[in-house]
Amino acid sequence: MAYAVLLGVGAYAAGLLDLTRSPRSALSACIGATATGAVGISAAQLVTGSQLLPRFVVLASAVLLVPWFLACSVVANGGRKQERYHDACCWWRGTRRRRRRAGPQPWSTTPT
Repeated sequence: MAYAVLLGVGAYAAGLLDLTRSPRSALSACIGATATGAVGISAAQLVTGSQLLPRFVVLASAVLLVPWFLACSVVANGGRKQERYHDACCWWRGTRRRRRRAGPQPWSTTPT
């Protein structure tokens, strides 16, 4: 349980889903997050003098979580780019949205 918490805190501290904008920066953040968790649980094992988790579990989970964190970050960035595109363009024409003028419009049927 402590290892999962360390991995979550490492991912949050690295800013995986919010701060990474490119796959290269996401990869370095993923490696840093998993390394932080692995070093943290190894330090806890050294301090307590007992083996809380086997070394294989710590290393295998660190190796498996790097592609998982990277995939999550790429999906989040893709959604962010899609959201920016939809905010800036009309989906039916591909043109930028135009702001309407304040006041009555020429096609308005309500009296002024």
